Parts: sequence; structure tokens; C-alpha cells
Amino acid sequence: MNHIPTSFTKYNTLHTLLESTETKALYNRTRKGKLLGYDCYRIQRCKKDTTLPSGHTVKAGSPYLPSSEQWGTYAWSYQTLDRALKRYNSLP
Repeated sequence: MNHIPTSFTKYNTLHTLLESTETKALYNRTRKGKLLGYDCYRIQRCKKDTTLPSGHTVKAGSPYLPSSEQWGTYAWSYQTLDRALKRYNSLP
């Protein structure tokens, strides 16, 4: 079974998974050890088998985090854990 990453780096920022379910995830964002904030994601699922440019095949139903273009619809950033948790807990 595929899973979302427990950590990843994007835009020189380390994202570390704090909490997740099958449908949502909460990450903190740090750079050089300094906490920058929190990101809340509604987990997406591949609709069909997809071959990535790297040649890796992603199977239908595999989870993935929303793209930058989906920000505000399926992903949100917050400065405080309290506000991030409110969004996280409001997601199905």
C-alpha cells in the first residue's frame, strides 16, 4: 500500500508529518531548524495508473498531496498549530 511521505523538502523548506488519516494530513514547515508554520492537506487519490516522467508508475487509488495549483481548495497554510488543527479537524 502506498502512503504519503512522512517528510519532504520543497522550496528549501522541510515538511514533517505531524498527523494523518486516509483522507487528510497535517505537516509542520521548518527551515534551518526554525518553525515557519503548518500545512493542512486533503489527500488526493490517483484516478488511473499514471507513468511519471521518471518512469515510475503510480497505481490508481494511490494517495498523493495536492499540487501548488490546488492550494486554497485542497491545501492550506497556517501560522499557528491551533488554526491548522481547526482546519484539519474540520476535514472529512
